[in-house]
Amino acid sequence: MCERMIQTTPESELIKQVAVNDSASFTSLYNQYLPLICKVWYQFHLDDLPLDDWKQEAAVVLYRTACSYSNQEARFCWYLKQALMNKIRDFYRQQVAKKRIPAEHVESITDLQLINI
Repeated sequence: MCERMIQTTPESELIKQVAVNDSASFTSLYNQYLPLICKVWYQFHLDDLPLDDWKQEAAVVLYRTACSYSNQEARFCWYLKQALMNKIRDFYRQQVAKKRIPAEHVESITDLQLINI
């Protein structure tokens, strides 16, 4: 009975319930936006990020986005898509940064010797 109610609950109510840690509402919202989550991954597929890992990362993004969402900013689907795109950009930057400097050439700041001039 409760499960049927959640499926017919308007999106704005689901978002409010997610913000107060309602796991059933989160699951419903996650399932509603799973096609968008997968679409973003397929569009910007990264070698170091399998789909299952992306789904976990996207779930965290979804939760944080629902908690910070206010109806005045934009529609939730657009707000979530932007947050997912930002997360993909973060992963891309990390991936590119790893390629830029070989690990054997990186030194800790504490290992650097400062020269007094």
